[in-house]
Amino acid sequence: MKQHLKVFLILCGLATISLHSTRAEGKDFHDQDIKGKDFTKDDLKGADFSDAVLKDCTFYHGNLPGANFKGADVSAQFAGANAKGCDFREAKLNLFAYEADFSKCNFEGVDMSHISLLTNKFREANLRNTKGWGQASSCDFSKADLRGANLRGMNWMNSDAVPRFRGAIYDD
Repeated sequence: MKQHLKVFLILCGLATISLHSTRAEGKDFHDQDIKGKDFTKDDLKGADFSDAVLKDCTFYHGNLPGANFKGADVSAQFAGANAKGCDFREAKLNLFAYEADFSKCNFEGVDMSHISLLTNKFREANLRNTKGWGQASSCDFSKADLRGANLRGMNWMNSDAVPRFRGAIYDD
């Protein structure tokens, strides 16, 4: 009876149903093995993914500010995700990221060779000593710290997709 009432209220427009959105603020995923998890639109502010193994996960439009991925093995898609201030140090990354915001994130020393980046923001990010850069089309690296980073392999699809480095800090 209770389920029928809920369906009736939804059909009448008097109640709503969330198709996908989970509130997992501060959630602890430390050292967990997570496969195929869909974190679409999840609120994961401050979540701890440190030393976790994430395989084939999606973070479409996820809210991840301040999440900790330090030392994690991450194979995931970050499309439209808010990942401001995340810590990716010592992480093994295999990512596809489209229109994600990685501003103020810490990627220091990370191998970026298995990352495909399209139109992402890395404003004020710590990218010191990163290496293996590949595709970084239309990304914004404004005020990012790139000291010691090896950008030799960085490429973009066409002349309209050149990354921006306004105010970035780099070695001479």
